[in-house]
Amino acid sequence: MNVRLAPPLLSLVSVLTACGGGGTAAPEPVTSSPVASANTAPSITALANVSIQEGAPLSTSFTVADKETALAQVKVSATSSNSALIDSNTLALTGSGANRTLNLTPRAGATGTSTIMVTIVDDQGASASASFVLTVQAALSADPSVKITSGPAASTTDPYARFEFSATNATGYECALDDGAFAACASPMQLPRLDAAGLYERLAIGNRQFKVRARNVAGQTGAVATWPWTVTSILAANSPDFAAQRLIDKQVLPVAAGKDGWKGIFRINCEFDHAAYDDPIVFPGMSGHAHLHMFYGAKNVDANTTFDSLFRSPEAGCSGGVLNRSSYWLPALLAPKYDSDGTQAKDAAGESLWQVVPAKVGEGERSAAAAHEVIYYSAAVSDLNSIEAPPIGLRIVAGNAATSPSSLAQSHAVARWHCLSWGSTDAKGGPWSSTIPECYADVNTPEMIRLDLFFPSCWNGVDLDSKNHQDHMAYPITQGGNQVCPATHPKSIARVSYHYAFPIFASMLDPKTRTAKNFRLASDNYTVVNSNGGLSLHGDWFNAWHPEALDLVVKGCIKGARDCHDGNFALQSSDGSWTGSVSLGPLLNAKGSGVIPAIIKGGLGNGHDH
Repeated sequence: MNVRLAPPLLSLVSVLTACGGGGTAAPEPVTSSPVASANTAPSITALANVSIQEGAPLSTSFTVADKETALAQVKVSATSSNSALIDSNTLALTGSGANRTLNLTPRAGATGTSTIMVTIVDDQGASASASFVLTVQAALSADPSVKITSGPAASTTDPYARFEFSATNATGYECALDDGAFAACASPMQLPRLDAAGLYERLAIGNRQFKVRARNVAGQTGAVATWPWTVTSILAANSPDFAAQRLIDKQVLPVAAGKDGWKGIFRINCEFDHAAYDDPIVFPGMSGHAHLHMFYGAKNVDANTTFDSLFRSPEAGCSGGVLNRSSYWLPALLAPKYDSDGTQAKDAAGESLWQVVPAKVGEGERSAAAAHEVIYYSAAVSDLNSIEAPPIGLRIVAGNAATSPSSLAQSHAVARWHCLSWGSTDAKGGPWSSTIPECYADVNTPEMIRLDLFFPSCWNGVDLDSKNHQDHMAYPITQGGNQVCPATHPKSIARVSYHYAFPIFASMLDPKTRTAKNFRLASDNYTVVNSNGGLSLHGDWFNAWHPEALDLVVKGCIKGARDCHDGNFALQSSDGSWTGSVSLGPLLNAKGSGVIPAIIKGGLGNGHDH
């Protein structure tokens, strides 16, 4: 830069000279030293942060300016803070005048971030800088960018599909079904998924196609991988469900309903699987937090059981096998253990000892000694045609576990007990008991304690569960002489009910009365010495039926007003595929582990404050 001097300035200096009589001196001219004017620093435009893929080159443009120095004479340089990613010596600057360009290429195979600093210096040493953060991200794997490693068979009757997929260096995935929009997903991916309304959308019968693509940190997506498969009807002529005896040709069409007030009913049997202090509906993910429950149907249910885990279970413990993967559970029925003197036995800590009373389930399926059928699906409203199949994934709790002698007893329309010898029926109006009856039995007089538990069957049409596991459901109301669903819960679904029978044996009976005195439920949070147990009767149901099979239940038995036993759908073939009525198959390999843990605190357990 050239130095420009200001013009000289004249100053007046007084000079005293000796002269006669005194006087003032004449002024003399004086010049000042040259003074440089202020230098304005150069400027450079701001640089935006940039993300590029591994190995990709980058060119970014910017402008420079200086008021005093010719732009041809300014010096422009660039540096990298991360030499492992970008070597400063490889940063190339091109252009002239005000318009400049920075060119760079990351090191081969390198990823990460680096701050790139661009500096301009004028000929007087004044400078300005601008910087940006460069992110170099790993490239997606070669085509195809994602690989699907597992999925359903080419043709299946399964109502679900599970996919596993992977891609090198992917930070996320997007999936789509058929012509649907892509949405974020993760491997493994299971269908059906919850839709925008919070319900599980069924996998419709027909040709289906699953799609997935990988995504990197910049949101760039790779090639789409696809998996086609076909969902076929369980009633198709070549259905594997017939071959596996999950479905059979029953050759008997059930009779019309009407007995004991049932309008349309479907009955099945389920095996006992195991007992545990778990409840995946009330205490999900909290192992050992519940009172002792007896689990029937689905295998290995625990606190971590979800709809996805139920729906993909390879085995199930009800008639028809995996056509019904639903789980059914209720508190354990307990009988006292007695010492030889006829008093209730105690442990070392003085706690009363109890034993589980097993229900009569499973054995003798479809024989003259057929077991008591324990699970019913029936009509609870007057208009049978309004009844729908419960949505898959629905979770319901029936009854009130907090009921005690200090509260009102539950309605017999919800929870009730009776002795087999009473001959109780709905048609006769009972008799019923709110507590476990003291049924009498001896060698010559076999007896069973029976319970009935009815689940609400009016759904709000929106929620698969609710905070207290009951508010999304309601019981029918009487209106104009008919049973209808209230306006708050307008969807009528098939009513689930439990009907368990418990044979009582000499070792369980009170030695003095030979009765079921002092029996209790594991959920009874009160002493049963002065009050009979059983007031807290309740149960849980988690729906994991094959949706097509449950549709057949509603169509043939409930809407068809039939009394269907042994899983008979009451449907006659229209094409000769079966000669009578198709039915769920027998209990094949249905028995569970049968594990029953130690009875803690009368079945209440240690998990929470009861």
